[in-house]
Amino acid sequence: MDEIDEVFINRESGAKKIYLLVDMHGGGDLIPWMRYAMQSGDGSFIEGYLDTTVKDFMYNGGKGKLEAVSELVKMRNKERNERLGAFSRKKGKGKSGPNILEDFNQENNQGDLMKALKLLDGGKGGKGDAKYREIVWKIEERGTMGENLVGCCLMQGSPVHKELAMKLIQSFPKLVNDIMLSEEYYGLSPLHQAIVNEDSHLVSFLLQSGAEVNQRCYGAFFCPDDQKASRTDSLEHEYVDLSLKTNYKGRMYLGEYPLSYAASLDLMDCYKLLRTNKADPNLKDTNGNTALHMTVIHERLDILKFAYNTGAKLNITNKQNLTPLTLAAKMAKKRMFEELLHLESNVNWSYAEALSMAYPLAKIDTINEETGHLNEDSALSLVVYGETEEHLELLEGLLEDVLDAKWESFGKKKWFINVFAFTIYWLLLCLAFTSRPFSKTTNVLLDDQSAFLPYNTSDTVCSHRFIDAMKVHLGTEKDIETCVIPEIGSGIFCPCFQN
Repeated sequence: MDEIDEVFINRESGAKKIYLLVDMHGGGDLIPWMRYAMQSGDGSFIEGYLDTTVKDFMYNGGKGKLEAVSELVKMRNKERNERLGAFSRKKGKGKSGPNILEDFNQENNQGDLMKALKLLDGGKGGKGDAKYREIVWKIEERGTMGENLVGCCLMQGSPVHKELAMKLIQSFPKLVNDIMLSEEYYGLSPLHQAIVNEDSHLVSFLLQSGAEVNQRCYGAFFCPDDQKASRTDSLEHEYVDLSLKTNYKGRMYLGEYPLSYAASLDLMDCYKLLRTNKADPNLKDTNGNTALHMTVIHERLDILKFAYNTGAKLNITNKQNLTPLTLAAKMAKKRMFEELLHLESNVNWSYAEALSMAYPLAKIDTINEETGHLNEDSALSLVVYGETEEHLELLEGLLEDVLDAKWESFGKKKWFINVFAFTIYWLLLCLAFTSRPFSKTTNVLLDDQSAFLPYNTSDTVCSHRFIDAMKVHLGTEKDIETCVIPEIGSGIFCPCFQN
């Protein structure tokens, strides 16, 4: 008990109550009790604390309640706008529709209500289009990042915090799918956090406890860096709208889905656990990227091979119309590009060390095989027009063979025809210029008098300026003036003779 008395608990005025239970510095009321339970094997004290105190922080004593997604999106949008300047703020788009949960008592009829709502909006499905979400931890009792107590524990990551998080989920099972609600971390679930912590044991525990394997995380913290300023909300869906233009760069852009997180972080054990629990590798995030796309972005070669062998598809395109292969070409990821080429190839025959391989040209060649038009999203086009030296390295091998074949087939012939035509044009131009009749030029025909053209200065549209220096220079008593000729335009000066 002396150890319990020595624990520092931050009780600053105005602090959120959740941080009295577990703070961000390794302390809190629950930590000593959890440490005591781990050392003594007696969990009665911590269980009693959870049942009496922690229970009050949750809706319906831990059973949760349904909240309209449109209301959660409004909260997220408001938080984002509070950080932006007046001219950068964006309102949520779309219409939310009526909220049938208003004035409805969810304490006694929650099971029937859940079934009814799944019939109304088609359930969750992991697509971000459900109209209602189950919330367990009270919104007003959450931390500054929209986290519940489980999320607060997993952010600390110590063994005692991990055990406390597991104890909380065992006591209140619905916390396993209770997500964070802030703009920065919206959608982050305990399963996401366990993967980020690289804790396969905790991942296994959460999956056994019923964690949603296709939960999406839309937080700005996990968004590509160049898309953060374009984030906008719609009241018609839960996911965030982003600009299509992006280079996918961002240290924490991991792909929204837990499976994509595991692929991006090269966590083979976590990936296998998720696939065993039917996580779909072909689901797209907001940018349209699947788990295979994420392995390319983060250059995870081993995960890419395993993902392909366990059901990930190579022909899925993202919102920039890029497959994993063409994405590797655009980002100049040579190892990934070569491996994807190998995975897409077919072996026609092999004999000893010799073999014949065929490659589909649909996403490789610059000509669209269906329309005959130029395919700017092809691997060859992306490599040729790439801006880095790494793109040039991709030309070795298959792409070089494709270029050679195109050159021999029609490129060489067209090039020589164009060079020949230009040569003839240049010769004719030079011949016309050098053979023009010098005796017929304007100066010769007018006997060098063209510099002085008579002009009627009595015309009111002609403005005058007398120049004494011109008279002295020409040695004449005639008044030489400068004028502006309206037909030519103002500012064009010419000599004028007075009548």
